[in-house]
Amino acid sequence: WYHSEKDFSLGKIQFVPVEKDITIINMVAQKGIESEDDLPPIRYEALKECLNQIAIAAKENKASVHMPRIGSGLAGGNWEEVEKIIQKTLFLVDFELLRFYYARIQKLLQGH
Repeated sequence: WYHSEKDFSLGKIQFVPVEKDITIINMVAQKGIESEDDLPPIRYEALKECLNQIAIAAKENKASVHMPRIGSGLAGGNWEEVEKIIQKTLFLVDFELLRFYYARIQKLLQGH
C-alpha cells in the first residue's frame, strides 16, 4: 500500500480481508516514526479521521472492532488523548468494541 502511493496519506485506512469474517484495517495516523520539531509521530486529527471511517464501516457491516492500546507506544501519543478520540468516534456508534491491552494478550498467550 505504501509503495503503491495509492491513497496513502494521513487519515486514510486500508481494508485487508483475511478470512470470511475477519478484516484487518490499517490506519495512517502518524507521520514517520520519530518526533519532529517536538511533535510525536502520532497525528490526533488523522487518528480521529481513521476511527470515524472504521466506526462507519463497522456499523454498516454489523462488525465488532478488536484493537490494542494504540497511539501511545512508539507513536509517542498521550493515552488519555487517544482514549478521548476513541470515545468520541468508536464509542458513539452502536456496535461492540473490544480493546485488548498488550499485557492481557501476553498472559493469554503464556497460559496464565
